[in-house]
Amino acid sequence: MDKPTGMTSHDVVGRVRRVLQTRRVGHAGTLDPDATGVLVVCVGDACRLVEFLSADDKLYEATVVFGASTDTDDAAGRVLCEASAENLSRAAVEKAAQSFIGKLQQRVPRVSAVHIDGQRAYELVRRGHDFDAPVREVVVSDIAVLAFATGVRATAQLRVDCSKGTYIRALCRDLGEALGVPAHLGALRRLRSGRFSIEQAIPLDVWQNLPLPASALLPVARAADALPQIRLPDAWCARLAMGQTVRIPPRFWPGEALTQGERTTVTDGPLGSALTAAVFSENTGELVAVAEVAWQAQDLTVAPKKVFWKREQ
Repeated sequence: MDKPTGMTSHDVVGRVRRVLQTRRVGHAGTLDPDATGVLVVCVGDACRLVEFLSADDKLYEATVVFGASTDTDDAAGRVLCEASAENLSRAAVEKAAQSFIGKLQQRVPRVSAVHIDGQRAYELVRRGHDFDAPVREVVVSDIAVLAFATGVRATAQLRVDCSKGTYIRALCRDLGEALGVPAHLGALRRLRSGRFSIEQAIPLDVWQNLPLPASALLPVARAADALPQIRLPDAWCARLAMGQTVRIPPRFWPGEALTQGERTTVTDGPLGSALTAAVFSENTGELVAVAEVAWQAQDLTVAPKKVFWKREQ
């Protein structure tokens, strides 16, 4: 979905449930109500892949506003501090932005959905409780300054490529701190979530007015695209479908045992190394299971974690 502004991610899920008349709907990667862009929505069996989809990297376009900080780190919050940003330059912003590339210890916004002692942080804020927001490690792969406008409230348009769990509003807040000017997130649009891009996304209102909204759903196997992949004969797939671990001697390894990106194989790793992979039927191309694949002694072991093939198959 291309999520519209003014709706929570849960609101979008509720709308999909009503249109498709099913309870089994979820989403991968929350977007704040004021944010727009790619929201991956899972229906039916695809809900079992949410944890893998949520782990994917994200790409955002964000507007950071310099000259004011807020209690939510975005434009929806109450202004806490103001100071002129008229002396700020694009060169200074670009230089400061580069310092945020790599692994970061990021302080989570106080108004957020993270759990603190079993309660949501925003609930604690609402009740006036004092607490220390947790710090989490995130990875920012790249930041580009696309545009800059000077003024008492200067603005910069950023493109940010980052890991799951990265708060862009916290990044805007911290960028302002690095420049000595209060700042907050003015607007946010997600351009990509894993392998799903904004070009593929359909606006919610357009989708729900389709003659057959269900026709826009992608095959469940597409949700496994980002995982390493292994294709096995149906005899072994049937055993995986029954929850059994399959042990594959070297002479039976597929020609491309595991492929991802540039065709890396699990056998390149150390003895006992394991990774999560999508298992497909060699005969039909159907998604059979998500499994843990490991190199043990001289054999390749495939242990099912989530099975998608039915027993009758």
